[in-house]
Amino acid sequence: MTVRITELCAQRLAAGTTFAAQFNGGTIQVYEGPLPIAAELAPGGTLLGTVKNQVNADPQYVLDGSTFTLDPSDVWRVVLTATGTPGFLRFTPNVSNPGSVLVTDQHNLPLVTTIAQAVELNSFYVTFST
Repeated sequence: MTVRITELCAQRLAAGTTFAAQFNGGTIQVYEGPLPIAAELAPGGTLLGTVKNQVNADPQYVLDGSTFTLDPSDVWRVVLTATGTPGFLRFTPNVSNPGSVLVTDQHNLPLVTTIAQAVELNSFYVTFST
């Protein structure tokens, strides 16, 4: 698994702004193509869809020790708007933390997706260590 974050996101984490504080209310987008070499770069692949919960809201995260996970009380799904092969996930921040971006090739989506297919994202976590 590869996880890349922007320098601004790293600075905020080092200053004590948590992952949840930066990304709650942001978006998780599913892209086709290779993981960008830096999180600051615009994604080069096709946008396949955006993750939402069961009431069509944006992601919320919870902290369990040093691990941030999707809120277990929610069911997260991505309804795909394009056909393709999921390559990476791009996490964009809430409006209070512009510039914080995380990209990862870790996902549990099918190898080939079709338009309007709903895929449940039942696990995601990020563990931070010093």
